[in-house]
Amino acid sequence: MIACPYDGPTPPANVLRVALAMLQMGCYEISLGDTIGVGTPDQVETLLKVLLEHIPADKLAGHFHDTYGQAVANAVKAYSMGLRVFDSSVGGLGGCPYAKGAKGNVATEDLIYCFHGMGIKTGVNLDSLVDIGEWISRTLNRENQSRAGPAILAKRPVPPQPEKPVRTTPTESSDLLVNRHGSTATITLNNQKKGNMLNASMVQALRSTTAQLSSDPMVQVIVLTNTGKYFCTGMDLSSSGPATSGTTQAQLENMLTTFECINSCPKTTIALINGSCYGGGVGLAFCCDIRIAVGKDLKFVLSEVKRGLVPATISKYIVREWGPALSREAMITGRPVTAKELYEKNVIHAIVSSEEEGRKKVAEYVKMMETSAPRAVGQVKSLVNKVAERKWETEEIEKVFMDMMRPSDEARHGIGEFRKGNKDVKWIEWYKSIAKAKL
Repeated sequence: MIACPYDGPTPPANVLRVALAMLQMGCYEISLGDTIGVGTPDQVETLLKVLLEHIPADKLAGHFHDTYGQAVANAVKAYSMGLRVFDSSVGGLGGCPYAKGAKGNVATEDLIYCFHGMGIKTGVNLDSLVDIGEWISRTLNRENQSRAGPAILAKRPVPPQPEKPVRTTPTESSDLLVNRHGSTATITLNNQKKGNMLNASMVQALRSTTAQLSSDPMVQVIVLTNTGKYFCTGMDLSSSGPATSGTTQAQLENMLTTFECINSCPKTTIALINGSCYGGGVGLAFCCDIRIAVGKDLKFVLSEVKRGLVPATISKYIVREWGPALSREAMITGRPVTAKELYEKNVIHAIVSSEEEGRKKVAEYVKMMETSAPRAVGQVKSLVNKVAERKWETEEIEKVFMDMMRPSDEARHGIGEFRKGNKDVKWIEWYKSIAKAKL
């Protein structure tokens, strides 16, 4: 409408010609889109003076992006000249795929706030709109682009916090226990009989619970811990586990989205690791921001290679946190890596001698987080992750995972032996037997 990112300024006469042609084709309304957000009120006025000589105002609508902060002013100018329909987006969501740096459409909250201030009735509940804008921004882990929304939220009184711990159950799964105490939520992996394995129900419950807590403005810290001997023993390789249920693509998406849900959670996440971790359980711990180990001899074991498998879905987080050298060595040997070794590399942040001490350490971090602005915390996490993962290719994860889950003869043998209770497969002997069979 105002300008093109390729051709530059657009003559009003060209806009008129196209608009008239579209009306002749049967269009009931022409939305004038400043999609790259370069327009100013004077430019909007110049354009509308040309159009309104030939097209009634009720046939026109305004669509103003806020790249240069002019969207609300442009909408006000268009309103003063007779337009009554405007496109907008909650929280300023969106952008422009063909214009580098373009912001989203004008935030609905800003437009409604402005019109209400002008005495114009819109029929929109601004307070509810602000809640929606904040919720969707947190859910998408992005900054709320509205100006009015965050300002209105900041003036609201903080709801009183419960005096006693309150048990909430965002999920019906018995695999997880979820507790709330003030602004801290604790998710406890609770499938002791199976070593807190990542079976289908556990994965689903973990993802949905994390997503719900991530969008709750009253939650500031999420603690992930466990009952039983193990923190998490990784993917369930039994016949009923996620490794054998559903399509391979569905398995990949199920695991990837669960780990990424925790990794990209805008809240501060603390792993209180009260037991050794295996495979995917290691990834679960290192998706979290802060890691506290109960016991210096606690082990982290990437044993997939022992089954003829590859820790594909968690490799992104392990390599990012451990570094390539240790990650490679641990993955190809499958050796136990102790909490003490990882503490010395600063990737375990504290080692305590008991669960009680662990909870005290968690409380110390929670106390520190009380003075950290929640939105800034989410932005820091997003920034650090993007910088740390700038060279990572997600296509390689998918390639390795798909190859692993075909499955290969090696993987079939490794999983079969594991199900028989053989945790130490002699791979060279197996390969020799395969070679003899081929002869």
